[in-house]
Amino acid sequence: MVNEVWDPKVTAKVTATYSSASPLKNGTQFSAPIYTVGSDEVIEIYRIEYSPPILDDGTVQKTLLEIAINDRVIEPIKIASNMMPMKGVGAGLAVDLGKPLLHAPISGVPLPIENTTIKAKVDDVIKVQVTALEDITAPFMIYIKFARVIGKSKLATVVPIAAMPKRVELLGDVYDGRAVPISVDTWNELPGGNAQEKPQIFPFITWSTNKNATTPNKEYSFSYPDNVDNLWQALFWKLSEKREAYIFNYLGVHPHANQKATRFYVDTRFTNPWFDTQPLPYYNEFIPASYFDNNVNVNAKRLGPTAIVPSFLFHGVTGGIQILDNGTAIPAYGVQVDAYGVKIVLR
Repeated sequence: MVNEVWDPKVTAKVTATYSSASPLKNGTQFSAPIYTVGSDEVIEIYRIEYSPPILDDGTVQKTLLEIAINDRVIEPIKIASNMMPMKGVGAGLAVDLGKPLLHAPISGVPLPIENTTIKAKVDDVIKVQVTALEDITAPFMIYIKFARVIGKSKLATVVPIAAMPKRVELLGDVYDGRAVPISVDTWNELPGGNAQEKPQIFPFITWSTNKNATTPNKEYSFSYPDNVDNLWQALFWKLSEKREAYIFNYLGVHPHANQKATRFYVDTRFTNPWFDTQPLPYYNEFIPASYFDNNVNVNAKRLGPTAIVPSFLFHGVTGGIQILDNGTAIPAYGVQVDAYGVKIVLR
């Protein structure tokens, strides 16, 4: 007989040990399992923390961190080295992936749009994948924090609803999906799971950088393929077909010396105000997770991405993130923008 368990907080860790004598070469990947879901078990990853490779002089080496379940990458999660600091030294709530359903006895049942945690069920293997964006010559560590339940009857007592309705309302549009039963067998069909039916709800964590220099005094949109290198780095979209929607909960900007401002832009909207995002000693309204970036706000290491209250929604419009220089061009790859929120696949 399986012992029934509810553990609201569990930590798993992976360590990679690289050095100048044994580097992770630019363009190559480190991949390792971080947790395997056991018999009659479900888990819910609600937090990722990353201690990236840092040289003795404080330089943070550049990597791309991804999470995979059974070798299937969770596409809306692309984490840069300086985005997800360890607890107590950085980004705070932005490191969280959503409100866990398995925390219902503590904090109540979350709405589907809040429950963007990563779901995994029996025998699933969770892996971390780190791609080197330069030669990596220092060690790094990745932590995941999750809740787990072992036992079908225990799951029924921890989660006080029989099924989660998949209903999403965006600017008056309603998207209804099949209500997902709460069970060991259907766990990965819930929001954040890789077996969801549409509407699909995922955590959205990504970063973008300008692949071109800006034109002085002209807004620069993080659109693909014109202005960013990869599709996953797009932070500017044409969403008129309403196939996808994006919610921004937190934003961090690593500014260039020539940067003046950043904004959320919606085409045809009457106003699209700019926000100051200049490096010290000037003002940055969207301070990033700066603990692992010695070039950004070294005197405010414990601050992190700014909460967007209320959250900013891009749905059925053309729009996204834009930056503006101060009259002198920002060179290519001069600015990094970190986004944390929700991606919804509607159709």
